[in-house]
Amino acid sequence: MTETTARTVVVFGSTGFAGRHLCAAFEATGHRVVRVARRESGPDGVALDLAAASPGEIAGLLAAAEPDALVNSAGAVWGVTEDQMTLLNAELPAKLAEAAASLPRPPRVVHLGSVHEYGPVSPGVTASEQLAPRPDSGYGRAKLAGTQALLAVAGAGLLEVVVLRVSNILGRGAPPDSLPGMVAHHLAAAQADVAAGRPAPALRLSPLMSFRDFVDVRDVCDAVLESARGVSDGGPGTVLNVARGEAVAVRMLVHRMVELSGIPVEVVEERACDSVRGTISGQRYDITAAHRALGWRPRRPLDVTLRDMLRQPVAR
Repeated sequence: MTETTARTVVVFGSTGFAGRHLCAAFEATGHRVVRVARRESGPDGVALDLAAASPGEIAGLLAAAEPDALVNSAGAVWGVTEDQMTLLNAELPAKLAEAAASLPRPPRVVHLGSVHEYGPVSPGVTASEQLAPRPDSGYGRAKLAGTQALLAVAGAGLLEVVVLRVSNILGRGAPPDSLPGMVAHHLAAAQADVAAGRPAPALRLSPLMSFRDFVDVRDVCDAVLESARGVSDGGPGTVLNVARGEAVAVRMLVHRMVELSGIPVEVVEERACDSVRGTISGQRYDITAAHRALGWRPRRPLDVTLRDMLRQPVAR
């Protein structure tokens, strides 16, 4: 990976799944990382309720940190109200844009968007950044509104913004509210049962009918580090897909996790449920633009990612 030129990076949402990995990746390349989250601590940690903070408060924090880059990995998917989802996914990016643009030396902003901003993709279609977004869920609509707010400020020439539309992230510490994270936690508990001489409980899931484009969180971090350095062939506002570029059957993923765990767990598909993210049944995203602009490609094979998840399923 090419070394980034940013020296100080502010990471919003630093205690989240992606945020923890991002902070570690920036620190591993010699950056000073200012971590910002509601329950952050430590010498370079700032405790701030991002949903409630005003643009002025955020601008004051950024002015004190003097960052070269600002990475926004804050957001909400599970376990929040519709208002909270709007505050964190739509209104927070708008406040970040206003705050960053007000500084004498605005930092480059890298925003973790979502492929759910596109909405449903026709079967067999590989979605590129040219696809008109038509999100069909509250999550997708809120994420798209946040992206649009940032791009509007970039379009006015006030900021450099890179929006990474990230697909389904896999990796160590994946939240148990996500399907892969829940499977990893179940298998860890089943391993303890087997070690104690008890039978492993069945893994009961909704019907596994969909296909998803999964990407390793470390590959996402690589894309963010390159974006913080800058992009080629892009204007002040750039949107790039970050994915593996292939559709994987969710049923295959779950059964492969069970196989790799070595635990005799029965997988039972028993009921349907609505997804807060939307009704996307198939996903595959074109990553050509990210390779052209960043020199980036996903590097971790799926089995490597799944083995890492099974070794450390619990978020820290």
